[in-house]
Amino acid sequence: MKQPPKPSFIKNWRETEAPAAPPNAGEDFGFASELTAATGISHFRVAHLRIPSGTRAYPPLAMDDLEIFACVLEGTPDLWADGYLHPLQEGHGIPLKAGTGLVHSLINNANLDARVFVFTEAFRRNSRAVHPLEPQLKEQLAKSGMLWEDAPLRRLGPNDGTPGMLSGRKRKLPDFVAHWGDLLEAKAGRYPNSDEDQTLSARVADHARFSRIAMRVQVLKPGRRTSWPHAERDESEFVYVVAGKVDAWNDGWITPMGEGDFIGWKNGTGITHAILNNSNDDAVIIVGGERSRYCNQYWYPFHPSYNKEIGKAYWSDHPVPRLGPHDGLPDRLREKVPARLRRSAVSANEAARNLGKLRKQ
Repeated sequence: MKQPPKPSFIKNWRETEAPAAPPNAGEDFGFASELTAATGISHFRVAHLRIPSGTRAYPPLAMDDLEIFACVLEGTPDLWADGYLHPLQEGHGIPLKAGTGLVHSLINNANLDARVFVFTEAFRRNSRAVHPLEPQLKEQLAKSGMLWEDAPLRRLGPNDGTPGMLSGRKRKLPDFVAHWGDLLEAKAGRYPNSDEDQTLSARVADHARFSRIAMRVQVLKPGRRTSWPHAERDESEFVYVVAGKVDAWNDGWITPMGEGDFIGWKNGTGITHAILNNSNDDAVIIVGGERSRYCNQYWYPFHPSYNKEIGKAYWSDHPVPRLGPHDGLPDRLREKVPARLRRSAVSANEAARNLGKLRKQ
């Protein structure tokens, strides 16, 4: 079987970057890579922002109904929140809950570019916003029917939200800002009744108490994978590589991915997938998608016993892909499986689930 070309749903932010400012905006807002748009996903938005020195990502605004999460990938931008500046560092996560009225922006007052990962709900037709410091933008929103007229009134600090304005700088971060490393769980995740360790997770969306979007920053150790190969009927998913090297497993084929690469799996396609770490170093990835729906269903091509265990969550009428030759196991994990059980992908994966029991035999 011949290796297929690189999937169209894998993109690097450098491939899709474009100026972030709309035409005739009159201000440079840096650059944006619209990663979900480039990979055909519309249920949510994932973007990579590059904010040059002396620019801001957007004029200070508040949104009425969108959950937003931003994570600093590189540089030291400032979070502008209600008229005060809060210095950020690489790894800081900024969750913005819907409806609070918190006015916010990201401003780069440092000398080097800043890069920020942004994950939000898809913009709705009835979404409303307010720019309290920009009368012209407020007027434009009103004309378009998008002005959040009854936004909660916030007491704003002395900073006017323009780059280079340093008044109102605070050393202490707001309580809602956290570094993902401080949230990292000590114990790796596992499937039920499985001996296989997977990722260490920082549940940043749970920490933010989001109700509609789900996201984790995960550390994927060498020889591990994010999940068993699977496909989902109702929920779209994504993975963004923050650091390190991983392999994307899609329908039995491997595609190497590195820093800045994004992969998005659209719901209902039936593409079976997982992320493997076959390198010698830890990889850091951001994994996210929609909040789990009670009606969502799954299919695990190499775990027939688990398909039975999950009952109504099993996607019984899933598409049947033509799988490639790879068994979905990381190289180091495969080496632990007895040779006699590596003859098929199903037996090898079932054995990996039960390595503890096999060692006792």
